[in-house]
Amino acid sequence: MRVLEPGGPLLITDADRSTSFEDAEKFVENYNVPRCLGGINLAIFHTWIAGRSIDLSEAHDLAS
Repeated sequence: MRVLEPGGPLLITDADRSTSFEDAEKFVENYNVPRCLGGINLAIFHTWIAGRSIDLSEAHDLAS
């Protein structure tokens, strides 16, 4: 909250490292960005967000 402008947007994304490329593509299609940035957003999401997240078994270990 310290770095957001009053009323500014905040994007929180939760992803599983084992997400399929097709699921990532469907997820990114819902982003509200110009169509020409879709491929870039897909690459960023699949590599930097989902690719660096934990997978389901690590989530179970963390929860227990």
